[in-house]
Amino acid sequence: MSWFTDCKVLPGIGKRLFDRIDHSVASIGHNQALLAYSCGDEPVEQFAILSLTEGGTIHTQSVPGPPNPDGVGGMRLYRVGEVVVAYGGSVSSEGQRGEEPCWYMAVYYIDTDEWETLPYVQWKCPFPRRRPRVFSVGDTLVVAGGWGKTTARLEDYWEWSLETRLWRQMSGCPIGEHAGATHGTSHHIYSLTRHYTYIATRRVWSTEKCHIPGGSPVFSLSLYGECQLLATKLTDVGGTGGNGPRKAVPMLRDNVSLDRVALDLLPLSDIQYTSLDKAKAVWLNPCTILVVAIDFMLLVEVDPSLLSPYVLF
Repeated sequence: MSWFTDCKVLPGIGKRLFDRIDHSVASIGHNQALLAYSCGDEPVEQFAILSLTEGGTIHTQSVPGPPNPDGVGGMRLYRVGEVVVAYGGSVSSEGQRGEEPCWYMAVYYIDTDEWETLPYVQWKCPFPRRRPRVFSVGDTLVVAGGWGKTTARLEDYWEWSLETRLWRQMSGCPIGEHAGATHGTSHHIYSLTRHYTYIATRRVWSTEKCHIPGGSPVFSLSLYGECQLLATKLTDVGGTGGNGPRKAVPMLRDNVSLDRVALDLLPLSDIQYTSLDKAKAVWLNPCTILVVAIDFMLLVEVDPSLLSPYVLF
C-alpha cells in the first residue's frame, strides 16, 4: 500500500556510516525540530535546530544547549505541552559516555529559546536508570521501567507535571524500552508480542497479546484517530533466504482493532536501511515526517489519504 508522495534523502549529522552517534529529536512547531546529539570523541551533548526550507531541504543551525557541567551525553528530548524536556543520559569518570546512567533534566522554552535545568531531589525524582521508556501525554512526562545498577528490571514509573513541576511515583509498569506513540490521553507501545497502553486519565497500564512481524518498531508515529505508523526491522525482504539486510518495513496499525496493513518500503539502499536501525522520527508539519538517521536524513511527504478518517484496512 502506498503511503507517501515524496521521499527525499538529505545529508545527516554523521560524517560517515557507523559514526558512533547518539541522538534524539523533538518537534518544536513551525516546520522545525530540536536535535540533541553526541558522537565520537566528543560525548558531551550538542544541540541544533533543524528547519524545513522552502526549497524542501533541511537547514541545520547549532544552538546553545542547557548548562551541562558534568559533561552528560545521551540525553533524550520529549515534547511536553509547549516545552521540550531533555532527560536522562550517562557519563563515566573519564568523561566518556558509558553505561552508567546519571540524572539530567532540563526544560527548553520554545517561545523564549531559553533553558532551565532541574536538580535531582532524592526520593522525589526517579533515580537514574538504564533504558527506561520515556514519553509524554499532554502536559505530563512519564518515565517508565528501565534497569537499575543491577540487571533487575524496574517495574515502577514516574509522572512529572509541567504545571506543578512535581514527580509522582506509581507501580505496575509492564514494559522496557520500545518505540511508541501518543494518541490523545493514551500512549501505545508495541514490542514483538505485546501491545501496551498507558491510559493517562486513569493512571493505569493495559497489556494484550499481538504479533508485529519482524520485531520491535524502529520508530512509531501517530496518525488520524487510533491509527499508528510503525517501522519494524524485518530480515529477508525480497526473498534473500535470511541473508539480506534488516530493512525498516512500514506498516499501518489500528490500536483498537489491532488490524495492520503493510506499506510500501522507503526508496533506500541496503546500506541506508542499515543506518535506520537507530533512526528517530518526528512530524515537522501535518504532512511531513523528518527521519534522522546517523549519516542521512529523510523528508517523507505522507499521502493525505493516510491522514483522513477514511483509512481502509
